[in-house]
Amino acid sequence: MKSAKNLLWILPVILIVFAMAGCPAKEEATTEGAGPTVATPVPIQPPPGLANDADGDGIPYDTDNCPDFANADQADEDGDVIGDKCDNCPSVPNPDQKDSDNDGLGDLCDNCKNKAGLDQTDTDGDGLGDICDNCPNKPNADQKDTDNDKIGSVCDNCPNKSNPDQKDTDNNAVGDACEPAAVTAMQKPLQAFVRPAGTAPLPEWIQVSAGGAHTCAIAANNMLWCWGDNTVSQLGTGDRGGQKSVPAQVKAEGLDNNWKYVSAGAVNTCAIHASGKLFCWGSNVMGQLGIGAGGDSAATPKPVKIDATLETKWKSVSVKGLHVCAVMTTSNLYCWGFNQYGQLGNGESGPGFLKKEPVLVQRDERTDWLEVTAGVSHTCAIRIKDKMIGENIEILCWGYNGNKQLGLGLDAGDIVTAPRLIDGTKWQKVTAGGDYSCAVQGRLLGGNNLYCWGDNSVGQLGTGSVVSITGKPVQVGTLQDWKEISAGGTHTCGKEQNSL
Repeated sequence: MKSAKNLLWILPVILIVFAMAGCPAKEEATTEGAGPTVATPVPIQPPPGLANDADGDGIPYDTDNCPDFANADQADEDGDVIGDKCDNCPSVPNPDQKDSDNDGLGDLCDNCKNKAGLDQTDTDGDGLGDICDNCPNKPNADQKDTDNDKIGSVCDNCPNKSNPDQKDTDNNAVGDACEPAAVTAMQKPLQAFVRPAGTAPLPEWIQVSAGGAHTCAIAANNMLWCWGDNTVSQLGTGDRGGQKSVPAQVKAEGLDNNWKYVSAGAVNTCAIHASGKLFCWGSNVMGQLGIGAGGDSAATPKPVKIDATLETKWKSVSVKGLHVCAVMTTSNLYCWGFNQYGQLGNGESGPGFLKKEPVLVQRDERTDWLEVTAGVSHTCAIRIKDKMIGENIEILCWGYNGNKQLGLGLDAGDIVTAPRLIDGTKWQKVTAGGDYSCAVQGRLLGGNNLYCWGDNSVGQLGTGSVVSITGKPVQVGTLQDWKEISAGGTHTCGKEQNSL
């Protein structure tokens, strides 16, 4: 019995010894000789395929055309092996993914590749984004900038002289940097005329025209007088410079002082002599004297150059900015001078298309021009569409539509180089201002309504409100008895039938 009890405690010891004999003894690592090495841990491996598909779209990394963004459909519109989901220009092949401005748009798709910006607006459709276009409102893919002032030549109001501020004091579409000093100060008030004591009174005036900073008028005896600023000889008194605070007679070399009509512009003047010939004087910087040459101003009236084979009698003339238009007794209409915006109506536009002598305004064979009005950068005229129907009287306008002053319902900024018809007929009078126009229209039951259109930033349309732009003729007030209307740079005056 005693021996059996001894076996009970000996048996566990034997089992432990056998267990230890089955386990290999732990070896000590040594730096000497080629002793045993310790096994390196091996990471647990994920299921096949997942470690080679970072975006989890089921496409292995080495065959995925967009490995960083899930795109199981592997769409590649341009076939450049860059998936659309990753491609910075998915519609145009660009395997190099070049992006010069680092805005996320590949150069081949970026319309402004050297200036960062996701806005791809291209107002003028010339292929250059507005944010890097030096003339965003007019097509100029060549980005020509003659004077290097960062204003494209086609938009620059002084393209041959640097003027990045584009300052234009008189709002005549020509920058101050390109005009005489007098133009930049033309809003300066002039002394009102007071007849000097002891001098004979002047005769009654029958016609007057106010220019930029000078005024001209014809007296009842048909003598022509001018006064005001004379910096560029716009008074026609034979001298240049200074001011005249009282009327001075225009010196017409070889002519009697007998005039029918006068029109004063920004820096020059034109008038029709009793002989029917047209004369101009003052600044000629844009060929607006119509004498066949540009450059120097003229201190006395110079005859407008016209084809000697044509009838040379004129019946009306209009000057405001740097171009002139006039109607002949044959009802033909001619314009000359500055043509940056197509205001001459001959189908051309641009700084290189100024005309130093009259050019015929486009017309059809049934058209008889009745009168014309030249604005700063646009022109309007009245015509009889059909000579057999006297009441079918229409207005046509052309030139720059920056403030919708053409009244055609076109987009602001459009340029129209040939006459375009305005809605309505039975028009009686039309006047072109700085960036707006007004006209008197006869009513079917009698009386005359007044309409205006274009820029109204200072209330010059007379509509009772200050709405920035009106692209179509809108009626002015409720008066129905208008007789005359005259538009200045930014103000308007009119006359009723029964007024003085």
